[in-house]
Parts: sequence; structure tokens; C-alpha cells
Amino acid sequence: MQMPVVIPRRLARIRLPAPNRWLWLVALALLAVLGVVGYQRWTTPVAPPVTGQPVPVRRSTIVQTISTSGTTISTRQAKLNFASGGKIQDVFVKVGDSVKAGQAIAALEITPFQIKVENAQS
Repeated sequence: MQMPVVIPRRLARIRLPAPNRWLWLVALALLAVLGVVGYQRWTTPVAPPVTGQPVPVRRSTIVQTISTSGTTISTRQAKLNFASGGKIQDVFVKVGDSVKAGQAIAALEITPFQIKVENAQS
């Protein structure tokens, strides 16, 4: 069902000629596109120019020291079993060295063991 719409006489008299309608629509679309592009171009902030002295790029080693405090937790741990206890006389490995199974890590003082052997012999 169509409803009648009342259009003022001035607007009713304005009509585009039929052959030029597409030309007007294309011109209107072009004007809209140029408006959007212009708005985006002139409203976008421009970065200030970089000031300073340019430095040539070169490959080198960067040394940086960081100081901090806290608790560290090892990701790998090993359980060690000893046949006897005592004071350590000598350490054969350093921190970070690789150790193989059966390799001696440290030596104990032999004095307490010698006393026990002498007591057993007497």
C-alpha cells in the first residue's frame, strides 16, 4: 500500500535531467571520497622530525650488568648419596662443569678414618 507524501512545490520543481543523473551521482560520490581522504590527511598528526646526530650501525657485543635480589630455584637437581660423612679436603670440579657418573667430585679429610682404622687394629 502506498502512502501519499506531500512535497513542497519548490522541491517538486527541482529535477535533474535524465541523461545527466549518472553524471551528478558520480560527481557527488567523487566529492564524498575526496572529502573523506582530505579529512583523514589533514587531521592525522604529523610526527616531529628526529633531532640528533646520526650514528652508523655496527655490530658489537653489548655488556650489561643487572643487580637484583631474590631466591633462585634450579630447574635440574640431583640427589647425591654418600657412603660416609666428613669434612671436605679438596674439590675437583668447578661450578658449571659437566660431571659424569662415577667421577670424583670432592675428597674428604682422611684423619678421622685413620683414627678409626688404628683403633680397630689395636
